[in-house]
Amino acid sequence: MPHLATLAIISRMPPPDRPALILTAGNGGSKLRNTRTGSLAWGSFWNIYPPSVPYALGLPLDGDPNGFIPNPLAVAGYLDRITIVPGLLHAGFYKHMVDYIVRHGRYTFGDLARPGPEDDLFFYAYDWRQDIATSARALRPLLDGIRRARGNPELKFVLMGHSTGGTIVRYFYRMCDIAPEEVSGPPDPPAGSPYVHRAI
Repeated sequence: MPHLATLAIISRMPPPDRPALILTAGNGGSKLRNTRTGSLAWGSFWNIYPPSVPYALGLPLDGDPNGFIPNPLAVAGYLDRITIVPGLLHAGFYKHMVDYIVRHGRYTFGDLARPGPEDDLFFYAYDWRQDIATSARALRPLLDGIRRARGNPELKFVLMGHSTGGTIVRYFYRMCDIAPEEVSGPPDPPAGSPYVHRAI
């Protein structure tokens, strides 16, 4: 969790100048929905434990138009909680982190795709099946959208990544040629995850 003293300092800043906090999930931390059927392909108890049917989450191979045809999947938000019994039983996931920051930092949680003028806390949900560079590159226009919504082209951001999300943040700084004022947070896997390597 971000240090409470840091949250307290940021929370006292006037809204136009207050940095926006962007949380970035680790590998598997974004829901995936089948755009054809509307069903959740990743994000419920039944397709995470045990893992989904092989190839259900697969991506097409570059340069192989006649090969594997994947399911049409799209990101459906961050993995706030895991549904066990729809409408009855859920297991908390990243929602605990968001609730903690809202409560102690007095942040306003918003939709990164449609930011409001008062929103200053967001969760970057990305397609974790894609490569790190693709996910890092897609973050830049979303941050520009927050600046437009807040009416502050010089608005600063606090980027906090968990696990693979931390690697995305590092790639973002490198690809956008931005020098962060400060880097802190939980460690990320610069060499990748052995489990993920085995899975793919």
